Amino acid sequence: MPNFNGMVERANVALNRQNIGSLPKDLLAPGADFVEAAQTAGIALDPADAAVLSAIPDGVTEAFRGALQSAILRGVPVQIGWAPGYDYELSVWESKGTSTTIGAMTVFLRTRYPGDAAIPGTGS
Repeated sequence: MPNFNGMVERANVALNRQNIGSLPKDLLAPGADFVEAAQTAGIALDPADAAVLSAIPDGVTEAFRGALQSAILRGVPVQIGWAPGYDYELSVWESKGTSTTIGAMTVFLRTRYPGDAAIPGTGS
C-alpha cells in the first residue's frame, strides 16, 4: 500500500543513527498514541496514513511501540521494512552493540493487502 511505502521511508530517516537521538525520549512512552507519535515525528503526513496505522491491531501496535521506544531511549538505530500480508505480523531483530559498532534494530511489519476494504478509507 502506497501509504506504508512512504511512511517506511520517512521512518527509516527519522530512526537512523544520525536522527534517532533528536526524537523526544517520551515520543512512544507507554500509553502514547501511536498515530499521534508518527505524526509528530513527520512519518504519518495525512489522514490516509493515520487510517492505515489506526487499522493495526492493538497488540501489534503495542509491540511496535515498545520496540521503538526501547531503541529511542538507547539511541539504537532502527531499520523498518514492510510487506503486504493477509494478517498483521511484526518481527523484531536486534544486533547488540560492540566496541566497533553501535548495533541496530530491524523491525519488519506485515499489514493487510493494498486496497483492502478492511482498512477504512482505503478500500476499493
